[in-house]
Amino acid sequence: MQVYGGFEYLRLIINKWVVSVRFQCSHCDQIVSVEDSERGSFVTCGSCDKQDQVPTEQFGARTVINDYVIIKKIGPGRLASVYLAYQVSLDRNVALKILSQELAEDSDFIIDFFREARSAGRLNHPNIVQAYAVSEEDGIYYLVMEYIQGKNLKQIIEQEGTLPCDYVLRIIHQIAEALAFIWKTHKVCHENIKPENILMTKNKTAKLSDTGLSKAAKRMDSSTPYVCPEKILGSTVDIRSDLYSLGITFYEMLTGVTPFEGSSEEIRKQHLKTLPPDVREFRNDIPESFVRIIDKLLAKHPDDRYQTPDGLISDIKLARVSTSSKKERKAAKKNNRKTQKKANKGQNTKSVFLQMSVFLNVVLLATTLLLISGKTKVSVKPEVETVNNEQVLLYHQIATDMSSGELTQERAESIWEDISSFLNRFPDSPHLPMAVHWKTTLEEIIVRARRKELWEKEQKEARETKRLSNIIEKAPQED
Repeated sequence: MQVYGGFEYLRLIINKWVVSVRFQCSHCDQIVSVEDSERGSFVTCGSCDKQDQVPTEQFGARTVINDYVIIKKIGPGRLASVYLAYQVSLDRNVALKILSQELAEDSDFIIDFFREARSAGRLNHPNIVQAYAVSEEDGIYYLVMEYIQGKNLKQIIEQEGTLPCDYVLRIIHQIAEALAFIWKTHKVCHENIKPENILMTKNKTAKLSDTGLSKAAKRMDSSTPYVCPEKILGSTVDIRSDLYSLGITFYEMLTGVTPFEGSSEEIRKQHLKTLPPDVREFRNDIPESFVRIIDKLLAKHPDDRYQTPDGLISDIKLARVSTSSKKERKAAKKNNRKTQKKANKGQNTKSVFLQMSVFLNVVLLATTLLLISGKTKVSVKPEVETVNNEQVLLYHQIATDMSSGELTQERAESIWEDISSFLNRFPDSPHLPMAVHWKTTLEEIIVRARRKELWEKEQKEARETKRLSNIIEKAPQED
């Protein structure tokens, strides 16, 4: 047992009644302690002997509470305010939720707060903000939590309005998993589900926060737009009440607004008696599966809702599969069209000049043949006419074969012979240069085909020679 001398005992008594302020020196990072009356004034640091200003606000930057140095305020609130703080002993940033003075003076709430915070500290789930510690210093009650470097869902909705359907469903799925974990492991409900209490990490993971303040939220009714009917009626609440609030959050993410608006009293009445407007009145891209889930979540009577988060999770998985399959089918169909178009484009590109030459020359050659034969007059019409001239029909077939990409080596040689015959018959034709070019192009096609055929033959012979050599090498040799 430690025994104090007279002077030391007197100092402890004085310190108990004198309110002090501790803050971190901005020059040497050491902790400086002064009286509360010195806020805003400049004092000398006992470690570095430099002048530094005492924080003017109770929880201003550099203020020290126990093991935590406040950096900045990141979340104002009616029940509690959240600060980004640095934990000196473990060298890490944390979120410090400091209760309001109103709650700090409520002894019944403080008892519930400590009990629930300690229970929350045992919850370890990827979609739940981890609670590290709960404590008090100089009448300041606070909860130390995992610091999430991101925005809450309410801020995202206010900035972006409606959110993409697949993104919304992924968030609801993650929070449903968190609620399922809480209900299965501790048989407790959150009682304060709302967008402000859903934090989004940088990698788009949703985390449920505010565990430990549900008793205060219940008494002070700070979340009227998200409150369930049974809570309004003063009935017993359970996990189905959280699912109702999650349904309101689901609705707001899709539409940008809560389903019931007006004064607090009007909202309460609507929760009890009025069906929410169909979400498809706000946007037409919401799948039917989403509507069914929302309708079930927002049923007025708890027995008509999902009885546990597991039922909701099953429907969410089905909706995600259905949505993904539909998107995959659309994407596959779109890709097939692109692939086909690209293939056709590539195929056409290989012989674009040749094909254009074919069609142009068919028209010109047909015209020449008909003029020379003198069987009919030239008449350009959009309608397709039947032409009896065998030579015109021949070149029409040639053009069809070449444009369809079915020009084999054998067919190319046959066309080449036909063109040669045409050139011999009509040496004075004005289309002679184009016909010659056409013939040269076909010769190149034939030569490439013959080279390929020769190369394949050589490769086949080389493989056969190698096979025979292997057989000879493996055969037993006679002495």
